[in-house]
Amino acid sequence: PAGDRQGLHIGCPRSFPRRVRLAVLIGAIERYIMRLQRVELFKYLVFLLALSAFLFSDQDKHWEWETAYQLMDLFADEDFPDTTWKKTFHDVQTYEEVWDWVQGPLAAGLY
Repeated sequence: PAGDRQGLHIGCPRSFPRRVRLAVLIGAIERYIMRLQRVELFKYLVFLLALSAFLFSDQDKHWEWETAYQLMDLFADEDFPDTTWKKTFHDVQTYEEVWDWVQGPLAAGLY
């Protein structure tokens, strides 16, 4: 029949007063939100566990030292182009020398 309404069944017959049906609907929504919050909390705890396992795992310290050394060698200890003596980032004393370093060893290291 055209007059029948079919929709969300929340466990409350249509013969109940509207206020009771609304309270049941609000209760169902609150339970749904609580379930979503529990799922999100579970996801967050799994993320924290994975992050902690990664951060506190026994990592190879030699690899970290080697990476830092290679970066220092690539950028800070690289000689400036067009100099007759060994000039590196540690020898920079003026703004012009900073720009020479940016255009020389830094640009070469980034590319």
